[in-house]
Amino acid sequence: APSCRCTPSPLHGLPPALLPQRSRLALAAIAESSRLRWTFRVVRGNVAEEVLAAAHEVDLVCIGKMGRQPSIGSRLGPVARSVVAGAPRSVLLTKHTIQTRHGVGVLYEGTQAAVKALWAAAKLAREEGGLTVLIPAANGAAAQLLEDEAAQLLRSRGLSARYRWLDNSRADVQLQFLQADRDSLVVASADSPLARELLEEMDSSVLLVR
Repeated sequence: APSCRCTPSPLHGLPPALLPQRSRLALAAIAESSRLRWTFRVVRGNVAEEVLAAAHEVDLVCIGKMGRQPSIGSRLGPVARSVVAGAPRSVLLTKHTIQTRHGVGVLYEGTQAAVKALWAAAKLAREEGGLTVLIPAANGAAAQLLEDEAAQLLRSRGLSARYRWLDNSRADVQLQFLQADRDSLVVASADSPLARELLEEMDSSVLLVR
């Protein structure tokens, strides 16, 4: 969908005893409007451990970036951090709103894992605002090689993209660009050291592809 809005206000602040029922109703409404099949179950235990156990049964884990008690000095909560580190599947870290109507960004670093992230981002962006390939590199020559490689891959499937080079030595500049639209979506390989580094600071939603 071009826009996915998950508003926490109906559930935020509810007593724990009411959360399962209200969560089930909220999920049912979203699934019905999106014509999705769904299941719902309540488990008890350590949240991160239960999410990681359930991750083996799904294709994608979707989790909020922050919990009820935000971490000081970080944009990533402790549960989300544990899931990113241990999930065997792709992980979507969400804010309240994800919009792809203005396009999707993807970090491309030339690895096989980055190629997989590139295809995932291209699929998401195909019918929306387009794809921007973000290329972190130490110098212009290295960036040009990566751009040519990504462009060739996309052309093989009749796709095109915009390209933006990111200076590897300037993490602050990279972060500033990635957060230009905080409601946007950034796609990256779950194995990307840069993505892992910037996760703690990024406000936007992130899809980590495995």
